[in-house]
Amino acid sequence: MDAETLDLDEFAELLGVTEKAVRDWIGEGMPVTRRGTRGGQREKTRIALRPAIRWYFASNHEGLQLDRQRSRLAQEQADKFALENAERRGDLARISVLEKSFADAVAVAQALLLAIPTKEAPMLVPLNDANAIENRLNQAINDALQQLAAYGARGTGERKRGGRPGNGALRTPTPAERKRVGRGKPLPQ
Repeated sequence: MDAETLDLDEFAELLGVTEKAVRDWIGEGMPVTRRGTRGGQREKTRIALRPAIRWYFASNHEGLQLDRQRSRLAQEQADKFALENAERRGDLARISVLEKSFADAVAVAQALLLAIPTKEAPMLVPLNDANAIENRLNQAINDALQQLAAYGARGTGERKRGGRPGNGALRTPTPAERKRVGRGKPLPQ
């Protein structure tokens, strides 16, 4: 048995197709080194690998090219649907939505933190104790961070369109919603 030729059944097994498919190809013009015989003294059809493979790709090149393009298109459509489904489930978000949400959160954080000195300065003047001043400032910072955390938990949906942070856009969290944020020290009761 020559290493360059195979019996019809071996060739079909090598390509992962049926023997009938190979016989059909032979009928369409695929070259063989020897045709098999029918009857008593049966000889098998022998196929030379190189010419058969050349014939297959030459005759099926356009079909194979089209199959590859169809396969690529189907994969791209499947990827598109997978991304759309992930977005609907909330596993993914468009970058434009995230950019807006982040910009809103930064604006709220800026407004809350910049308001602390103006809001707390009159309260600090009567305090002469450095610990009391530090506690008061820590409490103000923690309150601002808790408001920001509550804002983040609600998302931007509760904020009025065009509203400025600190202008009715945020509410003070209820005691049940409050969580300690940061490294603030507990205030004396």
